[in-house]
Amino acid sequence: MSVKFTNYADTGYRLAEQKAAQYFSSLYGQVKEKTYVTVLTEDIRW
Repeated sequence: MSVKFTNYADTGYRLAEQKAAQYFSSLYGQVKEKTYVTVLTEDIRW
């Protein structure tokens, strides 16, 4: 695997980690407020 492709993979992985962290942070806040059912149900449908 070339360096260029490795860098793209690393960048993509970091972006996916950031997106997941934001999602779980948002979900945690919704669980604390007990407003998660609608959002979580919509996410599961995908």
